[in-house]
Amino acid sequence: MLFKLALKIIKFRKKSYLFTIIGIGFGVGLLISSNFLFSQLEKSTEIEIIDKYGEADLRIGYRQGKLLTAKEAEIVSNGNYFVSTSQVITNPQQFSSSFDSAQHNKYFIAVDNHYLSKQIYNYNTSIDLDEVILTQRLATNLNAKLGEVVTIPLNDQRSLKKKVKEVIPNIEDSSAPDIILFNIDSVKDEMGIVGASNLIFAKLNPEVDAQEAITYLRNNIDQDLVIDVVAEFDEVKKNVYNMKLLTVGLGVLIVILSGLLFLNNFQLALRSRDKEIATMRMIGANKKHILKLIMSEALIINSIGVFLGVLLSIVFSLGFKPLLESNFNLAINPFNFNLGILILICFTCWLFITVLSFVPALQAIKISPLQAYRKSNYSRINPKKWKKVLFILFIVTGTLFLIIESVLAGINAESRTSLLGLVGSLIFAMGLLMCITYIIPSIIRFFQPVLVMLGGNESIISLKNFKAERNQNTKVIQIMAISISLSILIPSVLQLLKSEMEQNAAKIYTTDIVASSNKFINSTLPEGIMEEVYGIQGIKRAIPISTLNNLLLYNFDFSMGEQEWLKGKNELIYAKQKITEKEILPFVYTDISALQQQGIIDEESEYTVNSIIFTKKTAKHLGVKVGDIITLGNPPFTNGHGIMGEVKVASVIPYIPGDGAEEGVIIDRNNPIIEERDISIRSILIDTEENMKPIIFEKLESMNNEYPELYWSSLEEELSSIDKQINERFMLLWIILSITIIIALFGVMNALNANIQSNRREYAILRAISLEPSQISKVIYINSFIFNLIGIIFGIVMGIVLTYGISLSLNTSFYVSFNSAWIVIILMFVLTQIISIPISTFIRKKSILSELHNE
Repeated sequence: MLFKLALKIIKFRKKSYLFTIIGIGFGVGLLISSNFLFSQLEKSTEIEIIDKYGEADLRIGYRQGKLLTAKEAEIVSNGNYFVSTSQVITNPQQFSSSFDSAQHNKYFIAVDNHYLSKQIYNYNTSIDLDEVILTQRLATNLNAKLGEVVTIPLNDQRSLKKKVKEVIPNIEDSSAPDIILFNIDSVKDEMGIVGASNLIFAKLNPEVDAQEAITYLRNNIDQDLVIDVVAEFDEVKKNVYNMKLLTVGLGVLIVILSGLLFLNNFQLALRSRDKEIATMRMIGANKKHILKLIMSEALIINSIGVFLGVLLSIVFSLGFKPLLESNFNLAINPFNFNLGILILICFTCWLFITVLSFVPALQAIKISPLQAYRKSNYSRINPKKWKKVLFILFIVTGTLFLIIESVLAGINAESRTSLLGLVGSLIFAMGLLMCITYIIPSIIRFFQPVLVMLGGNESIISLKNFKAERNQNTKVIQIMAISISLSILIPSVLQLLKSEMEQNAAKIYTTDIVASSNKFINSTLPEGIMEEVYGIQGIKRAIPISTLNNLLLYNFDFSMGEQEWLKGKNELIYAKQKITEKEILPFVYTDISALQQQGIIDEESEYTVNSIIFTKKTAKHLGVKVGDIITLGNPPFTNGHGIMGEVKVASVIPYIPGDGAEEGVIIDRNNPIIEERDISIRSILIDTEENMKPIIFEKLESMNNEYPELYWSSLEEELSSIDKQINERFMLLWIILSITIIIALFGVMNALNANIQSNRREYAILRAISLEPSQISKVIYINSFIFNLIGIIFGIVMGIVLTYGISLSLNTSFYVSFNSAWIVIILMFVLTQIISIPISTFIRKKSILSELHNE
């Protein structure tokens, strides 16, 4: 019975409830669209990671010239630990007695056509025994065309003839080098290689932990086995963590905004029916009947609104489909929502809005009939004290979380994955939204002298009316505040991430040009390449940085180190020699004196060939300080094992220049400890003469025939690449911000319109007393201005706090961008004033009597 009555009321008051349904539709549509866009952003990130690292979870092999046997490869393919494995031989000539790997001038990779290899090396077809795949640059150098036979020179005496199966693009700044891909079986047969491979890509069984698999491999194959975990690559971890952080932060704000849109519109609709509800109470309906009736209306409205939200989400997705496809190379199907997630979002939104419906419904039934007929409606009910206690609790808790996270950041500046900053800022923001009702009188008192001076006596009327209606006005201000805070938060976070990427680039590009090897696991660039680089015209200084290798700490006193960190480093790396992980010291070699002359390291410290430079993080872990004498030696199974020597800690630096690694040490290339080690060069820091970069790039290009894995770049090029990445990868966030702002502006205009319309009777009384129509318009304009003023204040504070909290959780420097916020603020000012013009004109033209009789 009540349900039918509710349906009739909705039909009769369809104009009143139209905005409520639209508000729900926009809110639900925003949530579904945001989820869809976030899933596209996550898919884009996953594709980017797969493009760069593939689906393989582990990369297993040897840094030195050593092959895994067929039996060992079989151990790796154990189905209990791995679901897929792909075998690869990098630079197979080094394992052949028939081919002189020192003379060849092409870099070979032998693959088994498994999809994991295809992902890593970015090829699509399967290679037969008589076929090869070339990178574009090599195909050009060899004058090779697709489908034709190409002669591949190995050395002065021998060559291979193969058909070109595919030409793949040169991939800059990627783990995939410029290569020739062969069929692994043909390479083994032609080069007489006995063994399985020296590199295996492995995809973990979902039920197996990476560390468990590593322990299994080292115990069953070799303790010296090199195993890289892709998920632990810094860039992968940061991408995934940043994505989750942004999703959580924006998701919470969007849910709050959607709830406010509904709550404000439904409350306004009920407010227009207070006398109708009072009449029902007087003719016998009790509070329970009224509550059931209102909730029946809410259920119907919610259902229609949620359905409208699904349709709107498709419209939003269709609108942004071309933009997403052109920038992310994704085939976007706006109708291809995950049905389970769609149903979950719709049901959650429906339930959430239904629960919210109790708020205005309970307020409505508390109004006595006498109060309703006196126009003392629930918008003027004084705020409850328990709400005041709650908002104080939220603000204090949020502030406490932020302080704790700030202190932790000061004590430990290393990478953290703490969500305390984000949680604290969200709690503080919710407290700030809740306290608006209580702070409005104080803000009005503060600005009253200025507003009266600028707006005259009409300002007093606007301020008193605004204060009296502050419960209802709060909803509009909250929507404004969230919109402005989002316009501050998203650009600020993007700028923070961009700045962090630029800082990381600056750690690597410490000179005008950096030439590097793009081979995975380890470079094969020999020491001899330095002579060729030194001979290039226009190069003032060239500084080699080796690949990361290991030394052993002998008789080291660990008592001064970080004990918590050391406890996690007690795993045996070389079981027979009883050498633990904490005794392994990662290092790179370089020309320390050249680094000093270049000004990259401390120019005042004294360095010798026996000096060692620690990174700050490694020095902290081991408790090392400048001036300490340390005994180092070479690990087992390496050239020079048994050679030991003492080194002196000359300085401590934040990171390894040209590499960016924050852990490890630097020793001089002429140090006797490593003179027998066969270590390749990873990168070369090149300082150039003015205007000589084009000539140097041309010379480096010519070296690619001999060193195909060599690539180079400059800081300017890297920063340009970062700009492109930011613009492309985070365009979805701009889309979400745009949708949110548009919906919020709609909500603000709707709420402002309803607020002004609900006070038409009061405006008529003012006209009857003394005010001219022009003064009424002025009162309305000032009223809109006050909305904007308070909304901007709270929005800016919220935006700054949220940005600060996320910057703490991201472990980045704090930066606030107001560029987009000014646009949103100006839009709000303009639109609220524009909507005030026709409303004030409409009210001015109405007769006083008709307005006084208006219910």
